[in-house]
Amino acid sequence: SMSSISMSGFPERRLVQAMGSDEVASITPVHWNFVLWRNPETRSTRSILALGFEPDDELFISPMVAQQAHLLRQKGRVLFDSLSRAEFGPVAERFQAGDTVDTEVAGQRVRVAGLVQLGPSFGADGNMITSRETFRALSPSTPKGSIELGLIRLRPGADPERVAAQLKQQLPGDVSVFTKDQFIEFEKNYWRTSTAIGFIFTLGAGMGFVVGCVIVYQILFGDVSDHLPEYATLMAMGYRLTDLLGVVAREGLMLALIGYLPAYAAGEGLYALIRSSTKLPVAMASERALLVFAMILVMCLGSAMVAMRKLADADPDLLPQRSYGTRRALAREWLRAVGLGDQLQKLPHDLSGGQKQRVAIARALAAQPELLLADEPTAALDGRTGREVVELLRRLAREQGCGVLMVTHDPRILDVADRLLEMEDGLLQEVPVRVNAAR
Repeated sequence: SMSSISMSGFPERRLVQAMGSDEVASITPVHWNFVLWRNPETRSTRSILALGFEPDDELFISPMVAQQAHLLRQKGRVLFDSLSRAEFGPVAERFQAGDTVDTEVAGQRVRVAGLVQLGPSFGADGNMITSRETFRALSPSTPKGSIELGLIRLRPGADPERVAAQLKQQLPGDVSVFTKDQFIEFEKNYWRTSTAIGFIFTLGAGMGFVVGCVIVYQILFGDVSDHLPEYATLMAMGYRLTDLLGVVAREGLMLALIGYLPAYAAGEGLYALIRSSTKLPVAMASERALLVFAMILVMCLGSAMVAMRKLADADPDLLPQRSYGTRRALAREWLRAVGLGDQLQKLPHDLSGGQKQRVAIARALAAQPELLLADEPTAALDGRTGREVVELLRRLAREQGCGVLMVTHDPRILDVADRLLEMEDGLLQEVPVRVNAAR
């Protein structure tokens, strides 16, 4: 047998042989096959799954079925599944109205003796239960002594998996032995791996994951690109790249949380639509909901990690060719050169205006430029601090052989220049430099 929709027969004596185990309490033979059901109103036919068992066997746990089993002792009586699809006719409605419902199954006249609730499946649109005697009459091609399913009840305390393994070794290869859980997994595996339904669902889930990754990546990448100047400003202020990476990671986490809640609600609505349309007993299991949430987290955080590469463009580092350790050592060296060797652990907001200007000088000269542009370097400084900064800039630039082009409105620092140009009415003209005796 490949699945419940394609059950092959096996000799009933195999079930009797299972009684040889001391841990087996009882056995129940069951017939399981599809037969043609005729709609009592339209007279059209449709395949229905028929189960045949001995009415006196305590087979079903469901009280609804167990209480009506005695109705099947009379040949030609069946219990109809009221959850079957509408194509089988208004059998449940007519029976509940008190009408006698007679129809044909496999060319044989049968009467509905009661209703049960089993529900359709991927393989069966409807179900009916009858006795073994009636089943053999409806399916005369079934070989005598052959059954499709055998149920084995174990004694209290017996281990189902161990007994199943023993029976597999003892019985011939023309029969398969499963525990209840193993049979359920066997059926699931068939629909997952051997049918188009399983392939389509798997492909759909995979495509949804890939498309979701692309969309989330585009959102995060676009957001990082739009705010690249802001990120660059933060890094110039002293924030590390890892701090900004944390911002993007948290943004990915927020997208996962915000996206999951409406997706969960939409999923529940879709399940409800499927249940009402197909009568399949599908529902959102908590394990599946957690798995989906985990996949969304992986999708969003993975996309965030890829989008983080764009942050490298925001790094205003003037020494990208140097290693991290080399850059750290060079930064310490230049900070000491500008007199900030004792301020290495401070953040920008902990420094004074003059100290911040010194850091700017160190940062600019660390890249060993040939020309340094300084725009109003003393604008936010008092006179004494401003002069100290400008003289420091001139001294370090000369030591490094770097030219400095400085634009200023501060007349107090004009004497530090080697050449002075004045702009008036849009024209540049050279003026003599007033030499300070301190130079």
